[in-house]
Amino acid sequence: MIRIWIIGAKKRIVYSNRPIRKIAGCCLAGICLSGCSSIWDAHTQKDGMVEDYLDGRFDSGIRRAEKKLESARGSGDELMWLLELGSLYFYNRRYPESIAIWQQADALVEEYDNRAVVSVRDVGAEAGAMATNLNALPYRGFGHDRIMLPIFKALAQLGSGDEELMLVNLRRMRSFQDRIAERYASEIAKEKAQVAMENLTAVRKLGELAAGGKKNEKSSEPGGEPLAALQENADFKERLAAIELQARNAYGNFLNPLAIFLSGLGYLRENDWENAYIDFKRLYEAMPDNELIRKYFVTVLRQTRRPVPAVLASVEPFRMALDRSSVYLIFANGRGAAFTEKKYEITVPYLGYTGIAFPVCEYYPRPFGKVAALTGSDWTETVPVADMDAIVSQEYTERLPAMITRLVVNYLVKETASLLISQSASTADEAVRYLTYFGTGIYKYLFNTADTRSWELLPGEFQIGQLPMPSDHRLEVQLLAPDGRTVLRQTTVNFGEQCRSAIVYVNAPSQKNWDCLVLEFYDQ
Repeated sequence: MIRIWIIGAKKRIVYSNRPIRKIAGCCLAGICLSGCSSIWDAHTQKDGMVEDYLDGRFDSGIRRAEKKLESARGSGDELMWLLELGSLYFYNRRYPESIAIWQQADALVEEYDNRAVVSVRDVGAEAGAMATNLNALPYRGFGHDRIMLPIFKALAQLGSGDEELMLVNLRRMRSFQDRIAERYASEIAKEKAQVAMENLTAVRKLGELAAGGKKNEKSSEPGGEPLAALQENADFKERLAAIELQARNAYGNFLNPLAIFLSGLGYLRENDWENAYIDFKRLYEAMPDNELIRKYFVTVLRQTRRPVPAVLASVEPFRMALDRSSVYLIFANGRGAAFTEKKYEITVPYLGYTGIAFPVCEYYPRPFGKVAALTGSDWTETVPVADMDAIVSQEYTERLPAMITRLVVNYLVKETASLLISQSASTADEAVRYLTYFGTGIYKYLFNTADTRSWELLPGEFQIGQLPMPSDHRLEVQLLAPDGRTVLRQTTVNFGEQCRSAIVYVNAPSQKNWDCLVLEFYDQ
């Protein structure tokens, strides 16, 4: 039985409606059992942290992320904040702390993957999502998150002086890269089929309940106007077209070329040229026009005594050793794509406020063009190897059909429940009718929130380069403008006396915050 009290009124109006009670009970249970349901979207919550990061205020950014993680423990947002905090620790050279945080992220990912296909918690999350928004579902990490996590862990382990553990993580990363394409393609296909079938069936049943078993214009498809308007909205179409265009620059099958390159580098460090050949062959097949990748592939072909294809006959191999006495450059350029909220909303007479909040990709300009590295006798410039904006966009477009279905289900469930409650209050006095009308509208407004959760502190792109370790252990690093000629920032990197090879990770999310993280190897 639903009871409604009006503050200051002399009457207490009591309504009995079993369908409403059932719907309300399911919604309440779903909200209680779901991992998290947010009124403020995740991207907006990160504004202060991201601003601190872009300005180089690591202490402030870390404090914000630590506080957010503490409040998110046990919720559906925990994994997201673990990834962000681990990034800030890593960029601030706090390698042991970043490793500890990412180990927690690994454990949480494994828990999600090993969770029973149907569990009370998952059912609660689904119910919470239908009653509120998709933030009620736990954030399990995108495919590109799952690949970047072991990459960063490996780099942090090298920064901590543990090359052996780094190589273990690179091998794990290679295995995961091989599995993730098949796994996520299967999961996305399953989402498209199951979400469309099961959830829309539930929505139809709710519609029949709202109509008392009869169809009418208002209850069979409550609020259909915004759905049609969304499909025809010019801004919506334009944004999706821009995302699809960006996704065309990706490499297919969730491939991250940086992961393949580092895996190959790991095998080179172990003097395993046969496995290195497999990686550089895959890299060449993904990027056949990349001159640096062609050079790596030809060098590995000659080292393993394999024939060089005619199309690569004119490519000169490296004259320096690839596996030792080298400086490997990784340039993390700019701020990666994020998901931002776009709301499409209207007010209709019999439903009040109604709308859909949709996540769209937001791209940010690259602050630099490339990195030039100079020694007394050698120089090189980095070349693009992994466009993270394209990788994120590709996964977004792959998940788009299931995402739209979930949003429509969420929208229709709330509108059906709202209409049912409004119909039940139609016989009440005017005050209760207005309270019901505005109350349901406020509820829908508060929970019209897009799921913008993602790992935001990733770069927009990765570039790579290599040159021999300088004899004086000094390297001049220049960050060039997007025109590729003007030097905007420069610094000198000094390697330790015992260092024989090193990765120089140039992190440059903005022109205010750029740094060179020196991760040293100690060749035997």
